[in-house]
Amino acid sequence: MLRAHPEPATSLGRDPARHPDEDETADAYDLVGATLDAHGYEWEEISNWALPAHECRHNHVYWDHGDYVGFGSAAHSHHTVVGTGTCARPIATSISCRAVRVPRG
Repeated sequence: MLRAHPEPATSLGRDPARHPDEDETADAYDLVGATLDAHGYEWEEISNWALPAHECRHNHVYWDHGDYVGFGSAAHSHHTVVGTGTCARPIATSISCRAVRVPRG
């Protein structure tokens, strides 16, 4: 559950009467958290709860400094090099990804 943040250049942002009330939003967040806690969910991050053993593996790769490969012009990757510590290698990954041929079909 995330609070909507009205951007000034949008119709919502230009109409303060439509902005979410901060106190009501905080109360709703507290209610959601208490309800999920009561049903065995554990708080994982600002807007995520999960049952034990069903946590988001995707996020934990980042939080636990795991290795991952990013694809796309603004993506980045993380690769742990044994014996040299941890380094981010976006350029090397970008270059090596260009050489990969993916079969179509």
